[in-house]
Amino acid sequence: MSSASTLPELRAFSVPEVSERLQISQRAVWRLLANGQLKTLFARKPGVPVRIPAESLRALLANGHRDGIGGDA
Repeated sequence: MSSASTLPELRAFSVPEVSERLQISQRAVWRLLANGQLKTLFARKPGVPVRIPAESLRALLANGHRDGIGGDA
């Protein structure tokens, strides 16, 4: 058994990558970040790239997210 199997998923995604994976607009990804449904690896500051950990995507999907960000358009 490898010790790597006990480490959390280290993969992180950019906003465009999350947009593509969830099949939603980049604007929708920014809304998910703003309302706390997605987390980032680093504090959001100018000049700091936004990276969304795979664990945050899994949590969003586990909480019932499908396509789009909900029924309220």
